[in-house]
Amino acid sequence: LYYQRSMTLGMELRAAIQAELFEKALRLSHLSGKHYSSGSIINLVVGDAMRLDIALPFVHYWWSNPFQCI
Repeated sequence: LYYQRSMTLGMELRAAIQAELFEKALRLSHLSGKHYSSGSIINLVVGDAMRLDIALPFVHYWWSNPFQCI
C-alpha cells in the first residue's frame, strides 16, 4: 500500500514539475533560444523529473534505515 501510494505521488509530482517547466520553456526569450534548443531543454527536464519519480518510493528507507541498524 505504501509503495503504490508513493509511486502514484511520484508520478503526480513528475507531471506537475514537467508541466511547469514546459510552460517556462515556452516563455523563454528569443535570445535564450539561440543558445539552447527546445529539444535539449525538454530532454533535461524529463531526465530530472524522472529521477524524482524513481527516488520518491525510497524516501521512507532514508529515515528508517538507521533505526533498523540498531
